[in-house]
Amino acid sequence: NRDLTCLVIKAFCKEYQHEVRIFEAFSASGLRSIRYALEVPGITEIIANDIDPHAVAVIDRNIIINKVQGIVKSSTADAALILEQKRNEYQVIDLDPYSTAAPFLDGAVQAIHDGGLLCVTSTDGRSLCGQQPDTAFAWYNSMTLKAEFSHELGIRTLLSTIITAASRCGRSVEPLL
Repeated sequence: NRDLTCLVIKAFCKEYQHEVRIFEAFSASGLRSIRYALEVPGITEIIANDIDPHAVAVIDRNIIINKVQGIVKSSTADAALILEQKRNEYQVIDLDPYSTAAPFLDGAVQAIHDGGLLCVTSTDGRSLCGQQPDTAFAWYNSMTLKAEFSHELGIRTLLSTIITAASRCGRSVEPLL
């Protein structure tokens, strides 16, 4: 996942040709943000956010160890609040929470700049792939099935939720990968 996201952001930066600011909502140790800073040319700023102050202390140490202070900045905040407060702020938003990304999608589609890149990872495969349909209905307003095609249905369910969030604020989504 990290390799793929890094490659997608690299391709985006190459095509975008403007200032690129990234918000990594759930940074934990800051690994992704540091990789982006070291491997993706064209990034002007990366906000490595986590709500846990201990995680942010680790992020700060890793920023120094990897010498990316000029690009990566740490943030201790609730990702949902940051996303809700920003409008057209970031060219790239990386959502990779523990479990579902659903509660953060409304804020993310508002905080992403027009033409920006929204990277979403949802690790709640049990609900998306039909093993917990009640949870899927609560998070995604959709019933999922346990079937041969459950992984495809899970991806389509997540994508539908992102599209619905975008349409609520008059925006559109073009799935890339």
